[in-house]
Amino acid sequence: MPNKEIYSLQDFEKDHLWTQGHRKKLLSAYKNKWVAVRNQKVIDTDKDLKVLCSRIEDPGNTFVEYVTDEPLEMILWL
Repeated sequence: MPNKEIYSLQDFEKDHLWTQGHRKKLLSAYKNKWVAVRNQKVIDTDKDLKVLCSRIEDPGNTFVEYVTDEPLEMILWL
């Protein structure tokens, strides 16, 4: 039987794909907010990431994304 981490990665991927598939709906409801998604549903939102993460029971195993219609820039820190 696969270990728990593999299930967590699979769940994370499912939540990511769900978020992408519901982007328009999320934008209309949560624009410019952080959303926490678990099991393909929004469990909490906030404008402040630290505040949101402090309320999530298990932030390390929760998909969190900022919902915006602005282009995102990513910075890779090595």
